[in-house]
Amino acid sequence: MTWRIDLVCEDRRTERFVTRLCERYGIKVLTVHVAPSGKGSGESWVRKQLPGHVKKLRSKNYQASLGLWVVIDADKEGLRVRRRGLDEELTAHGVDPASVADRLAILIPAWCIETWLASLNGIEGLAEETSYKEPSVPVHGEELARALRDLFDKEAIGETLDGAVAAWKQGEPRLESLRRAYEETAKHGA
Repeated sequence: MTWRIDLVCEDRRTERFVTRLCERYGIKVLTVHVAPSGKGSGESWVRKQLPGHVKKLRSKNYQASLGLWVVIDADKEGLRVRRRGLDEELTAHGVDPASVADRLAILIPAWCIETWLASLNGIEGLAEETSYKEPSVPVHGEELARALRDLFDKEAIGETLDGAVAAWKQGEPRLESLRRAYEETAKHGA
């Protein structure tokens, strides 16, 4: 069975990574919904979109190969708090929380997608409680900051994304949020 998914995420970098990942595993991305840039919190936008997308997915339960991937950064909240917040958002809109029966994968990069990309590209010593969006010598140290800047340089980002996709599920993940993402995406063959 070829999976077809809708994707809801916070930013274009996340979209590019996830769509490349889906291509690798033969998953067809039907629609992509990305938080509008510069219009407030991407996390808040994704959270508010979730109930409508889950209702739509459940209304099409006869389409066994149709799924939904939601990607939302943990930021300072952490995995458990962010996941609980998503379930609360569903409940607040009269939608049952996500269940095992749903063809729904909720991916929560901790702290952010940049943490996953760095880890999948072999950078060690990363902490999920630290943001790597803005590489900083005082925060990350000179060597790590330089490696992160090189990884996210506009000229190198395509290679960074390709490297991360190639490393997906290659060995034991060093990050708890990646381990959970592997479990979530396995539902759809990735």
